[in-house]
Amino acid sequence: MIITTCHTGIGSAKQIQSLLEHSIPTSLHYKIEAVDLEYLKKYGDSNSVFEQYDVKAIVGTSDPHIKRVPYIALENLIAGDGTSVVKTLFPDVKDMALLKRINNYLVENLSVERLLSAVTILDATKVISSVSDMMTELEENTGIRLTNNQRVTLYVHVSAMIERLIRNEPPLVYKVVSSEERKQGCTKIKRALRNIESSYGIKVDQNELNYLYDIVFQL
Repeated sequence: MIITTCHTGIGSAKQIQSLLEHSIPTSLHYKIEAVDLEYLKKYGDSNSVFEQYDVKAIVGTSDPHIKRVPYIALENLIAGDGTSVVKTLFPDVKDMALLKRINNYLVENLSVERLLSAVTILDATKVISSVSDMMTELEENTGIRLTNNQRVTLYVHVSAMIERLIRNEPPLVYKVVSSEERKQGCTKIKRALRNIESSYGIKVDQNELNYLYDIVFQL
């Protein structure tokens, strides 16, 4: 079994479930189950689902921290960067050709726009445009060229970040070792976020900036 979950609620988790079901061959006989994120966090692996099924992985937008089950961030699943993530999802499948086929199905079915429409209350077209403009400015300010994996990760993470900040949810806690290089990088990211902050009426704090720094400069 694979569990899907989402920070915006069970409805979005079911949308992710549906997207996965359309990407996985029925011959594998894998069950996909949507589970509420807060329920997962509260009960952990004492949840009855873990007693009834052999849960191979949890896919979602926020890690519920279930120790014995690997968590796969949604953005990593749709990046289409090789088959390593698919291997984690299907550890019993040894046929590389089949794994590659599943990977291709996932990339086709989990487009950024379809995904954001499923997991956020935000207007997907608007947020994609806003994040795209941010990435363009960031590339111009830093001289770097973002990979497809980084772009997908930023689309999903920044849209989730915007929604968390709009909802006044608990802030992200992200500890790092400070350095002058990191400070300069965060300043450039903050500058690129100006229009997003203004458009959505939010303020991106240092923890969020440090997380974005690691996506942009370390991923």
